[in-house]
Amino acid sequence: MSRFADGPAAGVFLAIARAPLFLRVVKADGGEWDALDQLDDQPRPGETITVYLRASEPALIHVDLSNPRRGYWMQSAEYRVLVQQPPRDRIDGTENWQEWCRSSAPLIVREMIGTEAETERQRMDALSFAAGRKKDTR
Repeated sequence: MSRFADGPAAGVFLAIARAPLFLRVVKADGGEWDALDQLDDQPRPGETITVYLRASEPALIHVDLSNPRRGYWMQSAEYRVLVQQPPRDRIDGTENWQEWCRSSAPLIVREMIGTEAETERQRMDALSFAAGRKKDTR
């Protein structure tokens, strides 16, 4: 289960199959939350969209349903709201979202880190710090 630490989905836990760096989270008119974690996921009419930034390294979790053939895998991570939300038209459809990620996300990450990180660990430490978390000392 992935946890959303702040923003509109603060305190919400969602099951996700992928833990991308940037994740769209939607709230339906009825109050239900969903993460658009699949490559072809799209918001439905009337849903509000909030973009979140992964603030921890993802963990792979296997859920065993007492029968190995019936279990499934999911990712777990902590997410923090992206302070500068992209315009709705850039995150609404799959193609627009993917284009925004390709064009804007690297700039946002560089701005948050301040420099190019050499390793995944350095990148995640910098992102966690930028998102308000203490540096992991493992």
